Amino acid sequence: MRNVLGITLVLALSAGCAPDNKEQIEEAASFEKRACACKDAACTDGVVADVKVWFDKHKDRRGTDADVKEIERKFTAMGECMAKAGLSEKSADTLLKIAAEAEKM
Repeated sequence: MRNVLGITLVLALSAGCAPDNKEQIEEAASFEKRACACKDAACTDGVVADVKVWFDKHKDRRGTDADVKEIERKFTAMGECMAKAGLSEKSADTLLKIAAEAEKM
């Protein structure tokens, strides 16, 4: 399995948020909670699918360093939980694609 933690760190650092970031931070916290409840790759696949939708929706938004760091913490924890539960090759590839797109911003 690929390094999920590295992928989520890149994702969180690059994604950023809009000036009013409460909703985006709450959504990131929801992904963390869901991923940490997962027991298998099928469950984490659902989280990754939703993260992809979230990223596509918010990829052009920016915010404060504090907001980005908060989202980074949520995605790092999410990645740790996914590493424990398992992650399909398809979901790992999806996260890599998101990370690559985020690096271009």
